[in-house]
Amino acid sequence: ELVDLGALEGGSRSYALGIAEDGTISGWANGTYIGKNPVLWVDGVIQDLGSPPGWGTGESRAVNDLGQAAVTGESGSPQDYHGFLWDEGTYTDLGEFPPGGGYVMANDIDNQGRVVGTCAPKAFIWEAGEMSDLGTLGGWAEAHGINEIGQVVGHCRPATGEQLGFLWDDGVMTGFAPLPGHDNTQAFGVNDLGDAVGSSWYSLPPYF
Repeated sequence: ELVDLGALEGGSRSYALGIAEDGTISGWANGTYIGKNPVLWVDGVIQDLGSPPGWGTGESRAVNDLGQAAVTGESGSPQDYHGFLWDEGTYTDLGEFPPGGGYVMANDIDNQGRVVGTCAPKAFIWEAGEMSDLGTLGGWAEAHGINEIGQVVGHCRPATGEQLGFLWDDGVMTGFAPLPGHDNTQAFGVNDLGDAVGSSWYSLPPYF
């Protein structure tokens, strides 16, 4: 059964992006203001998390079983992003690698409160107040998912332009070769057994 989660009062749009084991859902919704508000749905009731400090809009991209959320704040002109951990009404700024420059996206969170994402052009894991560089297999790197044993998946974009999905495990990053006839891969999620899901494509994206 497909369930309409609704939007904030006065709004008409919402988008669900993640779900915890207890059914708490993360995402965004609009209210009377046209922009995106980070929200959680708890027991079916929508909860506005409020705007991340200094950012007008945002998305709650993932939520863990403790109700903590990985939130990305957004600005429209010029377009920029910044990552936060939301926990019981409080936002924690994830910071950024020096020398700064913005474009920080928080994409996933595990039950230890570790957040992964990108601090352009690097993939990161944030833990206990510290942001660490996961490295790259070439060029831009972005982390999309983390499991409970700390394995991380994402993709890199070397200078050649193709994308290469990866699994990061205890400091070692391993690339996912494309399916026959393809030249790109991405990885979006990983379970606690280390099984990863994503896509391999050339022109159309079949999934692996």
